Amino acid sequence: METYVVLYNKKYKQIQKLFADDPLCFICEADDDEHAREQCLDAYPDCHIVWVDEFNADRLYSEALESYYYELENLIVAEKEEWEK
Repeated sequence: METYVVLYNKKYKQIQKLFADDPLCFICEADDDEHAREQCLDAYPDCHIVWVDEFNADRLYSEALESYYYELENLIVAEKEEWEK
């Protein structure tokens, strides 16, 4: 097992509200990304996970946040496209 970091937020009906809150961090020992995701969802069933990665002491928290907000932008674009259908 390896140490994983999961960034998550509350689940909202509108994805845009996620930008109002900074992400929360869940750290666990897991076999892989999916196992870490499952553990976070078990602990916080109503969360929205947008970033999971193996812990790397050399990686800065700012890199995790950058990835988090990039993923949120992608979700907003996808949601907007769904509304326009």
